[in-house]
Amino acid sequence: VEASPHKVIVLPVSGRDVGVQLREQDISWKDFLAYDNQHQRPNHFTPAYLPVDSMINILFSSGTTGEPKAIPWTQLSPIRSTAEGWAHINVGVGDVYCWPTNLGWVMGPILLFSCFLTGATLALYHGSPLGRGFGKFVQDAGVTVLGTVPSLVKTWKNTDCIKGLDWTKIKSFASTGETSNVDDDLWLSSKSYYKPIIECCGGTELASCYIQASPFQPQAFGAFSTASMTTGLVILDEHGPDDKACVGEVGLFPLYLGATDRLLNADHNDVYFKGMPTFKGMRLRRHGDILKRTVGGYIVVQGRADDTMNLGGI
Repeated sequence: VEASPHKVIVLPVSGRDVGVQLREQDISWKDFLAYDNQHQRPNHFTPAYLPVDSMINILFSSGTTGEPKAIPWTQLSPIRSTAEGWAHINVGVGDVYCWPTNLGWVMGPILLFSCFLTGATLALYHGSPLGRGFGKFVQDAGVTVLGTVPSLVKTWKNTDCIKGLDWTKIKSFASTGETSNVDDDLWLSSKSYYKPIIECCGGTELASCYIQASPFQPQAFGAFSTASMTTGLVILDEHGPDDKACVGEVGLFPLYLGATDRLLNADHNDVYFKGMPTFKGMRLRRHGDILKRTVGGYIVVQGRADDTMNLGGI
């Protein structure tokens, strides 16, 4: 009111009535909803048909590897990210999907698209996910798929803030953003009768993950069991590209559904392809992760291949 805004829609602190005298031009949330009911809604809308490479939004990389890059997403990006949510995390109609994130991080748009395009319900919590309030929200909202960041799980475990809460409706967890801790993952899985934790590792410029876990395969805590759908990759060890047990920098196959072909503030070819080796006639795409492939075929991320990491870079 002191800022003299032209019009304000006022939400009640509790109940349905705001309990204060509003200015003449303002309106309560209750009246705002009632006003909307007076207007006929169209039964359909006319979509705008645009090329698949039309930009829909712009995301900045977190800056964990050098300067943040302005990354355009196209209409293909949500198709790719949602397909992975459906196939790898098993998100679909009837699910309640929750992942503490924000729209500045790649997981924000991925979460939105994964709900809207699969028919899942998006669970939004206002406040910090570190305390018991969030844990109770997960219980009360009936969350069936819960996304996490490993440091979140560590905090929940160390503070014991979810003790006594019922998380047994959760059918799968997902984790990304940091290296997972096996003991913490075991603790988290135990909160829902040892449901799987789907590990995810990708990038804003990929609109997706290039390695993931899969509900169709046996899982190992803190490890990835497969390349994601349509993804081809090799590990570049001292002998060159290798598809056996080894350690080295990952190289992605250049044809990657949903990945960028441009940047708005840098040269796309210089950033992702310049200096990369060829494999079976393909110039590999740079991603920058060091991967370890185990004898059993699992993949573990062991850090970055470059030296431009900003500590706490998000």
